Amino acid sequence: MKKSGAVDYDSGNLSAADQGCGRLRHLPIIRRFFDNIYLVDTQFQLGRRQILFGTHDISIPEYISTIKTGKKRVTVMSNQEFALSRLHLDVIFNICVFDVNIPKTRKDLISAAHRNLKRNGVFILIIPRNDQSILVRCTAENKYSDGHVFRHHGIYTFYRNYRETAQLIRYLSEYGFTLFADLSVYRQICLIFIKK
Repeated sequence: MKKSGAVDYDSGNLSAADQGCGRLRHLPIIRRFFDNIYLVDTQFQLGRRQILFGTHDISIPEYISTIKTGKKRVTVMSNQEFALSRLHLDVIFNICVFDVNIPKTRKDLISAAHRNLKRNGVFILIIPRNDQSILVRCTAENKYSDGHVFRHHGIYTFYRNYRETAQLIRYLSEYGFTLFADLSVYRQICLIFIKK
């Protein structure tokens, strides 16, 4: 799948990061294609006791230490560690993260992605949008910054609905990314960028 300088997935020994790895939902598919994997999230999320693939009351680092990785390497990193690293990754996935973070955090995510990708590395940004069950909670009373704040599962959460992709594409181009493909549909934004 090589096109205008994009990553060649047939070359082997590829590296990727799941930026905002959450509950490791994407780990099984990422492990199929990449040899060096970085799981990146906040210190709180990485240390939180949760259920991961049927294992109860376990943190992400603890869970990773229990799985057989073979020749593949899986590394857990905080957002802060990732922001200071230069890993020269082939691909960074940012899935269902952008919509729940305030502008400063989004800026930090983009900057860290750019810093950790190799030249011509791929940044995949997937953002859910237009979910009516969420949008009904977004009112003039709970507007905050460029989105809304409301209680969800007992905690306050931020949400930004991206109706259009043009602003995101311009924003990422300011950070040195070039749009490779826009695969967005009504309920989901999917933008694939190449690091210049």
